Amino acid sequence: MQCPAQFCFLHFSVKYLLFSSLETLRVSK
Repeated sequence: MQCPAQFCFLHFSVKYLLFSSLETLRVSK
């Protein structure tokens, strides 16, 4: 199964941003 490069990159970016946000919130508390 192959997906468009742009879609994969976008999906990875969203996951990474979500993870970073959660980590930042956890550290700030």
